[in-house]
Amino acid sequence: MGKRGPQPTPIKLLEKAGSWRAKIKPDVVEAPAERPEPPAWMPEDCLTRWSYCAEQLMGMGILGKIDQDALAQYCYLWKLLEEAIRERDTTGNVDHDPVKGQRISPYFKVVMELSTQVKQLCREFGMTPSSRTAFSAAVNVKDQKKDGLAAFSERQQSG
Repeated sequence: MGKRGPQPTPIKLLEKAGSWRAKIKPDVVEAPAERPEPPAWMPEDCLTRWSYCAEQLMGMGILGKIDQDALAQYCYLWKLLEEAIRERDTTGNVDHDPVKGQRISPYFKVVMELSTQVKQLCREFGMTPSSRTAFSAAVNVKDQKKDGLAAFSERQQSG
């Protein structure tokens, strides 16, 4: 089930509009930033996608060792999606069955299902503009020692 309500407005848009909401961002607990290694079972043709995504996500500061399985799943689904798209491109979106007549190609259905799964994992990692608004910067150690009200007051004074 998806998240309820509209997608959050990107912080950059809130800042340009002069909204007070751009200054408030709830603190989140994050895993230590550390690049995970690809799992041993991962096929060779997934490793290029793994390297690209791991580099980008590390640059964003949101990838940790704990994310290994989710990133592996994303890379594997990406590979399957590429294969399904290639197959669909050769067969077309419509299948001509002599008994049943014209029907939607099974590869078209596979592409649509895999696209949905890849998009969900993209949202989990903040790989879409709207999903990045749900991520906040890492809480620094100083703020973790304060209680919530003190941290909120300090942000209000500095913002």
